[in-house]
Amino acid sequence: MRAVWPDIDGGRLRAPYPSAVRPTYYTVTEDDLLLSFAATFVTSVELGDTKLSAACLGNVFTFPGDRRRGLGRRVVDAASDDIRRSDVDVGALLCDPELEPFYRSSGWVAMPEAATLTGDGAVLRGLRMVLIVSDAARTCRPRLAIQPMHVPAAW
Repeated sequence: MRAVWPDIDGGRLRAPYPSAVRPTYYTVTEDDLLLSFAATFVTSVELGDTKLSAACLGNVFTFPGDRRRGLGRRVVDAASDDIRRSDVDVGALLCDPELEPFYRSSGWVAMPEAATLTGDGAVLRGLRMVLIVSDAARTCRPRLAIQPMHVPAAW
């Protein structure tokens, strides 16, 4: 995290997510060397007056020298499969728009018209993408595409 996002917490070493949000970490290593990483955590999100449980995918990273080997695909696919098997309603991620094809190939759906907001009303940057997991999320899918989604904190 410090290599790509050095401004987070002033570059201090820290756990990516607090244990209260039940993080799960996905890694590819080689001889105890970390090559690729992703994390998910569980939270609730609000879509208007509807509250959904969500598994959020974040901190996806492969070291530059190891890119184009399918390692990022492995951690994203593993995380996406776990989200689909979980008891959450929806998977959510934010990414740079140019990464949309990468996540789409793992089953994520882009919601380019919809904003993602924190509890204090700050707009989070990035293209929101979702995995529809539950019947409740399937019912909300048209609204997910256009309505702001409120999350407790930035990820």
